[in-house]
Amino acid sequence: MTSELLMDAMSKLRHAEKVRDMHRHSITFELGSIAAGIQERFQRMLKIYKKYANLPDFEQATYTASEIQNAFHVMQGDYNEIRLEKALFYDIVRKHETAKRRMEKTRKRFIGTVEITNSIIF
Repeated sequence: MTSELLMDAMSKLRHAEKVRDMHRHSITFELGSIAAGIQERFQRMLKIYKKYANLPDFEQATYTASEIQNAFHVMQGDYNEIRLEKALFYDIVRKHETAKRRMEKTRKRFIGTVEITNSIIF
């Protein structure tokens, strides 16, 4: 029974990896994974903040200074990671828009060349 559950879990993981690999190159996948990372870090920051910002709980609990400092450092690290991922998000969007503009310019040049060629022929 355990081996069957393990084999089932392994096959599902392989399937998930194949699906991920199929979509990994798309911009929506990249942006979605970055957005999910940002959201995860933000939620973790909120959880920590809620724990230490609740005044009645804070007064009753016995938090040490090092525990509060560690929580602050974790939140600070999450904030810095969010800033980094936000920059990555906008870089990917900028690259995609630049590539899109290049393709449109190339298409316009090609269409213009075809129109000139057609007007010369006819």
